[in-house]
Amino acid sequence: MLKKYELPPGYLYRVPNPSDRISGFDPREVVVNRDSMTAGLRFPLQPLFVSFFNEFHVTPGQLTPNSWRISTYFLYLCLTNNIEPCLRLFRSAFDMYPVLGSNCYAYIQLKVKLLLPHFPSSNSGWRRRFFFVRPKVGQFPFKTCLRTPFCKYFNEPLDLDHELKTRLDKILSLKPPESQMSEVLSNEKLMRVHIGSPEDMDDFDFGGVMDVAGFATDAEDPSLSPLYKKKRRADKGKAIVETTTTPRSVPRTTRGNSAHAF
Repeated sequence: MLKKYELPPGYLYRVPNPSDRISGFDPREVVVNRDSMTAGLRFPLQPLFVSFFNEFHVTPGQLTPNSWRISTYFLYLCLTNNIEPCLRLFRSAFDMYPVLGSNCYAYIQLKVKLLLPHFPSSNSGWRRRFFFVRPKVGQFPFKTCLRTPFCKYFNEPLDLDHELKTRLDKILSLKPPESQMSEVLSNEKLMRVHIGSPEDMDDFDFGGVMDVAGFATDAEDPSLSPLYKKKRRADKGKAIVETTTTPRSVPRTTRGNSAHAF
């Protein structure tokens, strides 16, 4: 994995022991699935994803591999076409739903007509293929414990201003640069736009992403409802214990385009 995906040296990577479960890891670590690395997950995480994790109680290992494919592709389109990515723009293009039968896994699904390169519709057994990652110094700028993703609040309707609507329309007008998603999300292409490049993080204030208690402020997305903010305050620090020893395969969804749901 280190060699294939050119993982940066500023992190410690640990192979799980036979007794390790994803709900009992070191609080400095995050669970990373091998299939998600194939799907475009890279460290250091881009500010867009850091904001997403903080606002909606998600960690890298809680998203399905195809969620990483389409969200990384969305970010790639922004960075290659001089479109500034932000959380509101991201939410305007996607919805998030819980994986059936689980209270801590979620998938992201397109809700707009964005043309996508071809990619596999199934990632059977992806939850069993995981390892652990933590920074050599400090900690991740988001909570690493598993909590219930705030799917309902992620999906709340947005009123886009003219600038954001212009950015979204520009993204939707783009054609895939390659026929296969794996060709778009290759190491070479991702590094070219500084996805997975440590140098890209030099000017990013990770400490400023969270408040002193370790949570993001509400200023990131002013559209978040008072109900969401109230629930978020009530849920601070609440972790999920995953009791299933043999993870189920990810089911197909009946919402929207099932081929691109996972």
